[in-house]
Amino acid sequence: MTGTGTAIEAASPAGSAGRDAAAAGIVAILICLAVAGYAGLTLTGAAGVVLGVGLSAAAGMSVMARPGRWSGPADRVTLLRAALIGGCATLSVLILSGQLPERPWWLVILLAPTLGLDLVDGAVARWTGTSSAAGRRLDGEVDAALLMVLSIAAVRALGLWVLAIGLMRYLFWAAGYLRPRLRGWLAFSQFRRVVAALQGVMLAVAMAPIVPLGPARAGGVLALALLTVSFGLDVITLERDVPTAARDEAPTVNADASAHESRSLRSASGARMRQASVTSSVRRSTPT
Repeated sequence: MTGTGTAIEAASPAGSAGRDAAAAGIVAILICLAVAGYAGLTLTGAAGVVLGVGLSAAAGMSVMARPGRWSGPADRVTLLRAALIGGCATLSVLILSGQLPERPWWLVILLAPTLGLDLVDGAVARWTGTSSAAGRRLDGEVDAALLMVLSIAAVRALGLWVLAIGLMRYLFWAAGYLRPRLRGWLAFSQFRRVVAALQGVMLAVAMAPIVPLGPARAGGVLALALLTVSFGLDVITLERDVPTAARDEAPTVNADASAHESRSLRSASGARMRQASVTSSVRRSTPT
């Protein structure tokens, strides 16, 4: 783990991940049971509860798998989002089964705080100085799960094509195993960030019962088009630039490491020489 990660662990109580994951799991159970109870407790509703609680549990297990089982303030926000997404997952099962309307208000009610918290967790991490790679990965996985859940929920209203929005990230991830270059590092992109944020918002608007189906479908198509362009640009960047960037960065990293190692060796050598000099002087000054 990096120095930043170590500092975060030191600032967070050991084992805090278990406590936070358990709290998020309880919230997920309550939300999923409330949603299923509203629609009428059936086998389909029970399956929706299992799916929703399972999504929240997966996020909790991801946090608990960290060294030291630590979690920070931003992780708690993300885990709460995961619990809310679990409720959305239960709703998506009920919508697909026909037990709820194609676009229920319950979904919009749960999506409002879920999308709002997406703007909070990153800010909390920066304010508290607890930003970490593990936290960013968790946030990204939760975002991807939300889009998948929303895409499934929107199938009846918008059509099967909307599943492409939820599947896009997972297809890109799978393609990386066939094409290792696609697993390369990507620099920050404001366009990518905006497009990713718009996906959930545009799907939420499309699923609002008050929005006519025509504009709702048009918004979904626009969201998919933007997402396709974003992933397409990333693929082009990785195919074209990553090998060169890797070659350019490697000597610098190696040079820095070599310089650091050389300084450490010189420092250790100097310390040994000084110690030997002191020892020799003591021996010379000691009467025989």
